[in-house]
Amino acid sequence: MNTLRTLSRLAAALVIGLLLPTSALAGTFTTQDVTLTAPTADGPAAVTLKARVYLPAGDAPAAGWPAVIYLHGWGGSQEGLDAKGWARSLAARGYVVLTYSSRGWGGSGGLADLAGPNSLGDVRHAVEWLAHGTGMTADADNPGVDPSRIALMGTSYGGGQTLLSAVRHVPVRAIVAVMPWSDLKRALDPGGWVKGGFLTGLFASCVTDGQCIPDLANALTSLSAHTNLDPVFALMASRSSLAEAGKIRVPTLLIQGRRDFLFPNEQTISLYNALPRTTPKAIYFGGLGHFPSAPNDPREVPRYQALVGDWFDRYVRGVRNGIDARPPVETVPDAPYRDAPVWTRAIPATAAMVSTVVTGPGTSLTAGGGPLTYVGAPVSVATVLRGTPILTVDLSTADVPLAHINAELWVVSPTPMTGTATRYLVGLGSCWFPTAITATPASLPIPMSTITADIPAGWHVELRLVDRAPDNPQTEGLGWAYIANTAGNLTVGQPNLALPVGLAPASPIVARSHRLKGRSLAVRLVGRGTIDFGDGTAIVSGTTVTHRYRRAGHYRVTATRYDANGFGAYLTWTLAVR
Repeated sequence: MNTLRTLSRLAAALVIGLLLPTSALAGTFTTQDVTLTAPTADGPAAVTLKARVYLPAGDAPAAGWPAVIYLHGWGGSQEGLDAKGWARSLAARGYVVLTYSSRGWGGSGGLADLAGPNSLGDVRHAVEWLAHGTGMTADADNPGVDPSRIALMGTSYGGGQTLLSAVRHVPVRAIVAVMPWSDLKRALDPGGWVKGGFLTGLFASCVTDGQCIPDLANALTSLSAHTNLDPVFALMASRSSLAEAGKIRVPTLLIQGRRDFLFPNEQTISLYNALPRTTPKAIYFGGLGHFPSAPNDPREVPRYQALVGDWFDRYVRGVRNGIDARPPVETVPDAPYRDAPVWTRAIPATAAMVSTVVTGPGTSLTAGGGPLTYVGAPVSVATVLRGTPILTVDLSTADVPLAHINAELWVVSPTPMTGTATRYLVGLGSCWFPTAITATPASLPIPMSTITADIPAGWHVELRLVDRAPDNPQTEGLGWAYIANTAGNLTVGQPNLALPVGLAPASPIVARSHRLKGRSLAVRLVGRGTIDFGDGTAIVSGTTVTHRYRRAGHYRVTATRYDANGFGAYLTWTLAVR
């Protein structure tokens, strides 16, 4: 098998592996294809970018339309399902949307630079063109946008560009990043082992076509041989936003895939926690993921699609819709999907590391062979996993040392269910052994990704240990995430697995009564909470509070409460004040 060609083909799956929104359109719009001509940061030559403008129907507001620039994933284009789906959804809500094919992709000129100075320059110039008709030139008229109401959104590679643009203070009102990276090195080299297949697949898809900057070609060579990695990691550091997250001042919504193993949970969690306390922020954990994760349930799409629209309505249009008053962290139940989100004040914490007995054969693991599967007992009550599993395995060999091993953590149903997935890959780990394994058994750690997962009552976990390589027929679609330079066999003893069991989801009661008399509102809560009155006033109250509105109008009131463990609940209602 030609590994490079295989990885190049599979890289395209990083884009189409995302479950993308298909709009139930509330409004109509038209589209116009545009060619943008953008300057280049490191030379005199300008490049042309294939672009499309989505224009809402009807008359523009007096100050111009609010607008969103959408940035697609690596290897994608303005013609991709992600670009079209999000653009149609937002245009139907009354936003001008500009999508364009990034440098090196989709018929645009130039070279892909992995969110380097040219690509980020294009983002800034696109904002300038929408706002003022400057920065870029175009073969079409400016669509008439309000320069003070422009937002930025991106998925995957586009999400990484979105965060970096916010760090560099590109003048936008709000951002949304869907499954982005914040620390590229940590995402692709967590703990000293390289996600070689992911990385080679990403770079090979443009290097083989000559559409990448030379630094990415050099990175591909280094990663393939696992040598001279320092320049590669320096390149990744220059393309990462985490170290400068404190510079992000615009309202930031992060949408994280719970089964994303390219840019896993810790990427958005670290970024979210590093944002300034004064920056409005929220995070949504859903069943999305890059390939090779299973696609999320299509019933979930309207939930995060509406969340994005509400975020922009609040922070771009200035609509007081209560989204900033409710708990900022939303986790949607998974395995299987249920429309019953859990709300928390902060990232859900791990209550305890619980050792889980998984049984299976202590036997030989063969390079390129099938997995060893260890099965845990069914859980008696629904269990949530929040954090990073700890896995150690007793290993020994009398053969040529095996250099690499992968671990997969699955949540499995005891019985098939029609039309519903019954197996969910929830965690992935890998280890390049720094020293040779000998005939003497040694307990060695296998670093795992941070997980946000559910185990329904009666389901169980499965742990699989395997040598996965791109040409291994046992890969089940997962193997190209890693490159394994392996030879020989391992004798595997009983694994020791500790799972991060979180607090059981619960929410405080926000039962309330309210009475509006004239312009005076009286509200009663079950306990102490926060009330946002929808007119710019918000207070922390006891069980009873009164508020007087200064003007007539319609106001969205939101009452929020938290329990001692940080679980939240909210109620929202609209008042007509005369």
